[in-house]
Amino acid sequence: MATTARRGVSVKRQDVEAGDAAGHVVRDQVEELARAGARQMLLAALDEEVNAYLQRDRYQRQAVFRGYRNGTTPRRLTLGRGTVPLDVPRVRDTPAEQTPFESKILRKYQRRSDTIDETFMRLFIEGLATRDFEPACWIADGALGLWAAVNEQSPHSAQQRCANHKTMNVIDKLPKAEQLEATTRVRAIWQAESESAARKLAAALIADFRRAGYERAADCLADDLDRCLTFYQFLEPHWSHLRTSNVIESPFAGVRLRTNAAKRFKKTRSGVYLVHQVLLRLSQTWRRLKAAHLCGQVPLPVSKTKSGRKTNAG
Repeated sequence: MATTARRGVSVKRQDVEAGDAAGHVVRDQVEELARAGARQMLLAALDEEVNAYLQRDRYQRQAVFRGYRNGTTPRRLTLGRGTVPLDVPRVRDTPAEQTPFESKILRKYQRRSDTIDETFMRLFIEGLATRDFEPACWIADGALGLWAAVNEQSPHSAQQRCANHKTMNVIDKLPKAEQLEATTRVRAIWQAESESAARKLAAALIADFRRAGYERAADCLADDLDRCLTFYQFLEPHWSHLRTSNVIESPFAGVRLRTNAAKRFKKTRSGVYLVHQVLLRLSQTWRRLKAAHLCGQVPLPVSKTKSGRKTNAG
């Protein structure tokens, strides 16, 4: 009976994982379609811009000579939904008295949309140009020393406990026979559609743990629960990036694999070069930030000025 139940749970888990994988594929396809659509519209707009400048369509003759099309120049443009490759049209042999062709849609040497540039500029100003700037969001595991440093140096910043570490900490305090079902229920807390829904799921699971006599697991889940749910205070498209510290740990797993094989380096610079190259290679498969264009809307922490007046940091 127990074996049959475990098999049933295993099948359900496989179904959930398959559904998650299918959903990820669909989301990736939507992203690709969005980028492809943006690319097609940009190329069409650039082509129309050249037509307007030359006052003729492609292969059409004109009464007044204004220049020739001269192929294209490859360009990559970063948008809110990622980077798209473009073939930017060129014009040659324009009359001397005529203003040379310059695209108003895509400026010379432009590599990012204005919205992305504005976001980067704001982050630069707020994060690097002022010493009193508080980061909006800290994400870490349960290391007490780190949180003590954060509280001292960035007391107004939001703090997020890594949901994956919290899950593993809770599961480790349960018998193996209970771990599979408990893992599914704990993860469901972090995947809830709202903070209130997450708290209800957490309260129910804590109560079930206590009824079953698993006090250590119940205490672990209840401990620091508020900090585990901080990501709900931010924009929903960014939740998946804020729940865990995997964004740092996953890349450095690949780095550790390579540096452990090398064992030691004669020069510090050699080690730095190796780490840089490994991260550069790994970065080719990193998942892009969802809704990057919304970064400028991330709420900044509130700090106090010398006069005691509250203000946004930076």
